[in-house]
Amino acid sequence: MNEKIIMIIVCVVFALIISCKNYASGEDLKQNVKEQVKGFLDTKKEELTEGLKTSDQKFLQNLKN
Repeated sequence: MNEKIIMIIVCVVFALIISCKNYASGEDLKQNVKEQVKGFLDTKKEELTEGLKTSDQKFLQNLKN
């Protein structure tokens, strides 16, 4: 009887360890995706602001002419 209880406890401990690793791995993936999305959005924001600056400059040049 004691051997069965010890075996169950060992199995439960291994199951907890594996589930913790899976949870940590999932959190790492979420963080990685957040960083990639933030980088993408920052790049698009820079492209948009640069595009607006150049179009503003062209508009002002056309007004002067």
